[in-house]
Amino acid sequence: IPDEEQKFIAAVKAAHDAYDASANDMAKGGTRATRREAICQVIPQGRADSWIGTIKTLSSNGDGKGVLEIELAPDVSVGTWNNAISDIEDNTLLDPKSDVFVTASSMKVGDTIQFSGTFLHSDVDCAKEISLTLEGSMQEPEFLLRFASVSVPTAAAQPQATDQSSQSQPTEQEPPPQQSQESSGAEVSPATVAPASTPTQQQSGDDLSNPETRRATVRTSFDCAQPA
Repeated sequence: IPDEEQKFIAAVKAAHDAYDASANDMAKGGTRATRREAICQVIPQGRADSWIGTIKTLSSNGDGKGVLEIELAPDVSVGTWNNAISDIEDNTLLDPKSDVFVTASSMKVGDTIQFSGTFLHSDVDCAKEISLTLEGSMQEPEFLLRFASVSVPTAAAQPQATDQSSQSQPTEQEPPPQQSQESSGAEVSPATVAPASTPTQQQSGDDLSNPETRRATVRTSFDCAQPA
């Protein structure tokens, strides 16, 4: 946001707070004069150059001319008149053939917009404000602006473009390394395990499936059992 715009918002907000804190109507009226001086110091040329805001109103009047209101901050906005009668002398409504109308009509309420233009001079507010009451002027002011140009801010569009680029080119993930059967806990096939020998076979090496061998073994065991 340009420095002048920030100072403009600060001056309007300070007057708003002073108005709310005033003890009586006389003091409330004095805050408007103080705001006029602050605004004239901030924008001595009465211009807004490349200011940034959010579209609040985007419509047309009965003659088809564009009505545009831009919010600079909560309860602070700039824009055109909304009817041809009020705009007879100020000429703020957007001509349908103008570049400002064509660009603005392609946008929508809530969009961020960059704009330049000229404030209408006022002896009461320095920059002409169109509220019907003192309270409205101090709490929710809308300043008249004759727009010279509008556009989409580059900074606002850049993050969206970056996001789309990253989504269209996803990074490939490497597949996880394959685990061996031993580390993964996979069961080993029974065919790969040699059957264990029985204790008797390992110690004697005799083939007990042979009947003669079984009888000799029993006989030897019986002889060893007899007392000497």
